[in-house]
Amino acid sequence: MSDKTDSANHNPDYVSSDADSPEMFFVTVSELLAEYDGQLSAYIASNQARNVMITMAVEMSVKGGKPRSHAAALAVTHDYDDADELMAMAQQCFSKKHPLAFGWVPANFYGTDRFGIFIEQGDVGELLANGLIDDIIQTVGVEQAVTG
Repeated sequence: MSDKTDSANHNPDYVSSDADSPEMFFVTVSELLAEYDGQLSAYIASNQARNVMITMAVEMSVKGGKPRSHAAALAVTHDYDDADELMAMAQQCFSKKHPLAFGWVPANFYGTDRFGIFIEQGDVGELLANGLIDDIIQTVGVEQAVTG
């Protein structure tokens, strides 16, 4: 699996803010690795970000098959109570031809019964979606950023 975050079909380099939604910061896994030593907590502190969408585009090939592009996005938030708007934001980061695995970590629920990790497999399938989201979680230290 290779991280293809510089793909022309991947556009996470913006901050979303409108009157109806809390501010959302978008960052790629590659940017976190290169500029923040792979630590989401460093990115959050540096940008004073309460809501972050971490994106990753990958190209995978199965033995004997041609490479296929997939997309993954993980929202780590303090100001959202529902995944629907977050998933729509994630889908806007990628071309519609790239199947999306989406995950959400509602950090504001940490320490309560409502805390968990929401994963939407989309068209990539359960195993691949879980693997892609887990890869983001492990690579950029999401647990450390949430539990602090």
